[in-house]
This record gives sequence, structure tokens and C-alpha cells, in this order.
Amino acid sequence: LKAAATHFVADWLTGREIDDIHSLLQDARSQGHPVTLASGSLAPVIQAIADRLKVDDYHANTLETDAHGVLTGKYLSDIKGRKAQALGLEDHTYVLATDNLDDLLLIQKAQKAYIVTKRKNLGKWKKRLAGLDVAYLIAD
Repeated sequence: LKAAATHFVADWLTGREIDDIHSLLQDARSQGHPVTLASGSLAPVIQAIADRLKVDDYHANTLETDAHGVLTGKYLSDIKGRKAQALGLEDHTYVLATDNLDDLLLIQKAQKAYIVTKRKNLGKWKKRLAGLDVAYLIAD
């Protein structure tokens, strides 16, 4: 799985980077802030992305394996909708970049939130986040 995830990141995601997000990561690192990647995707893929981005830590969904290392098809841990708990974040102490509407609680409690969205979805985001101080990064 790890090799397939690394291959996926190298072959599929290369060239699809969002420059504004990479700038945010670089700024955070240059200011000495830890960078953590959290996703409801599977851990091998997120680990490969985290390795490529050279982030400090990552959190993702993990799959259960049996005694022989074979995947059972069950989640060992599922952080979707529970990222705040998984990360142990305190309110207004972190900067967030997300493209996921499920992260509303994280967005509301962030010191600063950046929403990554396609132009066609911008209206949906603005309606859902009305009254919140967020910045929008268009990724078309």
C-alpha cells in the first residue's frame, strides 16, 4: 500500500499543486510553526503527501489488518468529522487550510482559515461560512 500511495502522489498529484497552499506552508515553516496534515483519506496516501511536503506530522484514517498483515476492510481509526479531536487543537491557536465542508468546526475555531475551492463552488462556501473571517483561495 505504501508503495502504491507513493506512486500515486508522484504520478498523479505532481503538477496539480496549489501554489497558494505551498506558499502558506513555506511561510509557516519559515516562522517556526509546526505544520500538520490532517485528512479523512487513507493513511498511506496522506503519509506519502506529508513526506513529499515535509510536514511535521500527519493524521488520517487507518485501516485494520489481521495477524498476517492483510487488510480486513474495516477502519481502525476514522477521523472524518473528528479532526479537531484527533489533533487536540485549542480554539484560535491554529491556522487552517481546507477544501472540505466537513471541516466547519475547525474553520469556526481557527485563528485564521483559508478555504481552497474551485470558482464554481465559491458561492456555496460563502453561504455556508457567512459571518466568518476566512480567506478564499481559488484552485481552478
